Amino acid sequence: MIDLLQTVRGCTFDDFLFTPQFSVLERRDPKTIDLSSRFSEHLTLKHPIVSANMDTITRSAMAIVQAEEGGLGIIDRGFRGGDIASQVREVEIVKRTQHGVIPDPYTIAPDASLADAIKTMEKSGVGTLVVVDGSHKLKGLLTTRDARSTVTSPKVVTGSPPAVGTRRDRARMRASSSSAENGFVT
Repeated sequence: MIDLLQTVRGCTFDDFLFTPQFSVLERRDPKTIDLSSRFSEHLTLKHPIVSANMDTITRSAMAIVQAEEGGLGIIDRGFRGGDIASQVREVEIVKRTQHGVIPDPYTIAPDASLADAIKTMEKSGVGTLVVVDGSHKLKGLLTTRDARSTVTSPKVVTGSPPAVGTRRDRARMRASSSSAENGFVT
């Protein structure tokens, strides 16, 4: 083991070249080829793709894409000397996102004040809050854009979500006429 360490000491990625080897595949169907690899004792990756833990390479956006593709994004720990809060924030962003759907979004009640909504957005670092009533029924979305443009009303204003089965063209027309930024799935 020590011999190996002495051999690779001082080497960079450019010093290694992995040449393709001959292999026999019964079929070239991607569904039959297994690329899974063990990353650690308890972690197996479906696709052996791992992004570097460098501040210019892996942030939350890259880690999310890596996870969706079956790989792993290692988030850098050297944000600011001794401060891990920003790294924790990046990990929280990744953990909250699953296939582009956030299973537990930040919510606010329809009767909440606009100041409370803005405070929640700033504290959580999100740009959109889901407005739900007491029985968790969707009432609408509140975005930072809505909050900036709504300076006259102190209460959160909601509209009804589009009816189930609304055609896309009518939904697009509604969205463009109301300057909606996001859609929601009910």
